[in-house]
Amino acid sequence: MRTALQVEPGQPDDASGPAANDPEPAADRDAARAETRGRDAPAEPRRPFLVPLQSKLFFAFLPLGLALFALGRGGLVEWLVGTSPGAIAFFALVSSMLLGALLTYVVAGIARVPVLRRSALEIAHGDLSLPRETVRGRATLPDEIDELAGSLLTMRESLRELVGHIQRTSHSVADSASGLERSAEEVSASSDEIAVSIDRIAKGAGEQDRLVEDASRIISRIAAALERTASSAEDAARSVSETTRAAMGGGEAARLAGEKIHKVFARVEAASDQVFAFGDKTHEIGKVVLAMTQIAQATKLLAINAAIEAARAGDYGRGFAVVADEVRALAESSNRSAEQISQLAHDLDTRSSSVVFAMREGIGELEEGRAELAIILRALEEIGQAAQVGAEKVESISGAAREQRRGSEEMVRAIRDIQQVVRVNARSTEEVAGAIEEQNGAMSQMAASAQTLAQLSIELQTVVARFRLR
Repeated sequence: MRTALQVEPGQPDDASGPAANDPEPAADRDAARAETRGRDAPAEPRRPFLVPLQSKLFFAFLPLGLALFALGRGGLVEWLVGTSPGAIAFFALVSSMLLGALLTYVVAGIARVPVLRRSALEIAHGDLSLPRETVRGRATLPDEIDELAGSLLTMRESLRELVGHIQRTSHSVADSASGLERSAEEVSASSDEIAVSIDRIAKGAGEQDRLVEDASRIISRIAAALERTASSAEDAARSVSETTRAAMGGGEAARLAGEKIHKVFARVEAASDQVFAFGDKTHEIGKVVLAMTQIAQATKLLAINAAIEAARAGDYGRGFAVVADEVRALAESSNRSAEQISQLAHDLDTRSSSVVFAMREGIGELEEGRAELAIILRALEEIGQAAQVGAEKVESISGAAREQRRGSEEMVRAIRDIQQVVRVNARSTEEVAGAIEEQNGAMSQMAASAQTLAQLSIELQTVVARFRLR
């Protein structure tokens, strides 16, 4: 059958390819196709008893040979002399009719060979349509020519069915390859978009990591500042406690200068009002900063006044001057811490200026009353009371600072956890990007395979197009 498909010149010869040099795969393929046809095709009808052509010729000339043999044995001359002319004529007629009938039957079978040849040439040239001349096998006493005629009809029908199936399959393969190529292109386009989005996410993750790192450093600095503030608050609490004890020891001397100390405290109250106004403007920083600022300003003012009066008192005010210096140092330390924290508000400078101005006025007024020792002693009594209150407030500030320190530590841990999560997300994003790139490569290969499959289906359609089924 393969030979019949290679008659036309210019057509590719499949038998000359690699399959021709490898008989075992070709045999396996033929066996597989035969098995498939055996499963799908209906059962072949039983063929009639086959009488070979040489047997028919033998039986056709057998009577003539027997007659000649008999004549030779009995004597041809004696038989012809002793036989009447009518018997001889009858015998010759019967022998001629019998020999002619047998020869006619045999020659009629041989005469169908040109028709079979034309049918075979049509098949070889790809014409599988129904033939104009159909040669069918005879039902009685068939020979090889009859079997060849039936085989040609069966081969034509089988080739028609096979080529039709190949044409339908090639069209289906072409459609599937086209759909597969479109799907691969769509998936590749979607993968490209996803890859762009993943790249943006990766860049965003890197930016988040950088921002979280900056925030971690800032929070760490804030935590360190809070640690220093808490330590300073504890030191201030201890200093205020010592100041309170020293101030309470000088309470007896407060009765000696009662009159002039009222004027001093009038100025101190005015300064306190400015300090309170200053605290109202810094309310957003917290009650802790407010109390610390008030105590620091008041303590500083009183410490300055106490130092001035102690200097005027001479030896009697020397111990009090030491206490005043400690109180002033504590007030200055608290004031520096408060100023570092209170810089968060924009309008603190204006209020600070007014407080300083009020304090200067108070100092000017206090300089006029340096001669009065009673003022300093009364101030010590008030300082003792204020120091006691300040100690409580400083202790409260110290507790708040410790709470803030613990909160800052928790915040630092939370920021580090967030940074770890951001880095894990960044690594995951990079892995997803790599997977998207691999998928794009696979989609490109699938698209190339689909194009190859489409090209093969087109070539297959071109090959089977040479066969005419109708």
